[in-house]
Amino acid sequence: MAVIVSDTTPLNYLVLIGAIDILPGLYIRVFVPPAVKAELAKNI
Repeated sequence: MAVIVSDTTPLNYLVLIGAIDILPGLYIRVFVPPAVKAELAKNI
């Protein structure tokens, strides 16, 4: 089972180019730490 932990930059760019939906096709589980989620929320 593939699990990834991401920081803000790659997630932010995926959102900006409208490709965030690609992650579920590539990985079974994506863990976004609370600090990353908070930082992403500031950028939206």
